Amino acid sequence: MRTAHRKVIPVMAFKSGKRYNTDLTRAPSEDNWLLMIAEDHVPEATAQLSAAQLHFLRSLRASLQDMSWTYDLEHLDLKKAHELRALFDNVRSRCDISLRHALLAVFSSFLDRPFTMQIGLFLLHLEQRFVISRLAEVTSRVAEAS
Repeated sequence: MRTAHRKVIPVMAFKSGKRYNTDLTRAPSEDNWLLMIAEDHVPEATAQLSAAQLHFLRSLRASLQDMSWTYDLEHLDLKKAHELRALFDNVRSRCDISLRHALLAVFSSFLDRPFTMQIGLFLLHLEQRFVISRLAEVTSRVAEAS
């Protein structure tokens, strides 16, 4: 930690040698940095999930039922987050789906707006019963519409 006497405002960042300027007009909006879970509805993006993504979500749901976790911001269980990530990767490998499509399938099931974070921490952030229930709802709802 460092004590500062002035506010530090980032003006740019570099990624893979490319410069990105900071958009200070977007930064204050909570929508751009706050994780907002769609708790009361299934996001519309789930209607666009492919058959491979739905198969992955069904398999992920089945695997997650055998694991238990709780989220406690005071005592973040990083070991459990790593276990959830490993389970996700194992299911993804068995389903032969790309990392991008697997992540989009999970995030689309819980978020109205795109937001990415490490998948183990994301799942750890949610109640297990909610995750299992939502994945069941997403995969059965889309199957009924077909």
